[in-house]
Amino acid sequence: MSDLPRCPRRLPCVAFPAGIALAAALAAALIAAPPPAAAETDQFSFSADQMETVLAEGRERTVLTGNAALASDDTEIFADSIELYGDDLAFALSRGGVRVVQVGEGIELTSETVFYNRRDGIVRVEGDALLIDHDNEMVIKGGFLEHWEERNETSIQIGVQILSDDLVARAQLVHYDRARQTLALSGLPVVTWKGDEYRASRIFIDLDQDRIVLTGTVSGQITPSAEAEAEAETEGEQDGASGTTSGTAPGEAAESGGAATDPPADGQSSGTEAGG
Repeated sequence: MSDLPRCPRRLPCVAFPAGIALAAALAAALIAAPPPAAAETDQFSFSADQMETVLAEGRERTVLTGNAALASDDTEIFADSIELYGDDLAFALSRGGVRVVQVGEGIELTSETVFYNRRDGIVRVEGDALLIDHDNEMVIKGGFLEHWEERNETSIQIGVQILSDDLVARAQLVHYDRARQTLALSGLPVVTWKGDEYRASRIFIDLDQDRIVLTGTVSGQITPSAEAEAEAETEGEQDGASGTTSGTAPGEAAESGGAATDPPADGQSSGTEAGG
């Protein structure tokens, strides 16, 4: 016992060096903590190189240091350090190379600092956040992120970027509803969807239906695919070789096609919808 750090008087604490079992100290912390509230938290497990527990009433906390890991229900957290505090140790503040894994949802989150509310199932990140959605093969980056486990929804703010095979987007605010497979973008959103670029006040994307809806001041740039250009070129060569025409008078073609070829001015369209 002489090798263990001495605790200040009137401040009960327990410090464990690496290699000593941690379960006994955590059990003592839970016993000393106030009775759990009506909404009880789930059981959890943990591991670390070292743990320190403070048992002073009203200041109960447990700090895991070195290769810290916490598993609660379907959420796993890995970090350099994890501090557990609050009633029933319901809150976890993780620092240093933090990685959060939502096992059942196929979601992985990385950052330097992550707050996790086990009682309400909320993950909050302030600072550079990287969200990887393995199921949808999509990556989302932002300066602030909040994820609600029960609703399976995520809000990302500040310089948001979205990357996937068919989609590249940026905005200041993105709401991601994984249950409905939808993205709602606002704050100067710009979306490149399968090679076409869209700008609007608000942009709604349905990932399941390959559908995009633009509202407010709308503009866009449509780029023909290489296959469409090659097909059009082939048809033109065939028409030229055969010497046939469509049978439409030049004046009629100009009259019927003029309205469709003139692009609308910005601000003239609202609620425009494009399909994938």
